[in-house]
Amino acid sequence: MALMKEGVVVLLCLFMTGCVGWQLRQAAGQGDVRLLQALLHEHRELIDEQDSRGRSALIYAVLGGHAEAVRRLLYFGADANLADREGRTALMYAAQAGSGEIVALLLEFGADPELRDGRGQAAFDLAKENGYVGVMLSLIEAGAQ
Repeated sequence: MALMKEGVVVLLCLFMTGCVGWQLRQAAGQGDVRLLQALLHEHRELIDEQDSRGRSALIYAVLGGHAEAVRRLLYFGADANLADREGRTALMYAAQAGSGEIVALLLEFGADPELRDGRGQAAFDLAKENGYVGVMLSLIEAGAQ
């Protein structure tokens, strides 16, 4: 039943305007790199579109742990420092999850390790909170204080 509901949502989305951003975030969150790339080729201008929580396709890719989707989004020009409504960036979510590969990608594409969320926490603080020493070291090397 859940798949049927999802299929209906996708079908409805295809007939609505302004739905490509939703598809982009869905593809990123599911790690569907082929669909993501196709959407980006046609709608690059929507790469940083945010949902009601302020989450972009890049944040969804990070939350899903999809390094290749993160790489593609960054290559196409996603803003590595775009924050959601809580003030959290993709780097903060990657650090909190302990995803060293994604943290490295984000840093390579200009993510700022010094940005702080609405609670005053930086990516380093989130990695430290969860005991991700390797991520903490990467962030220190990138200039985290």
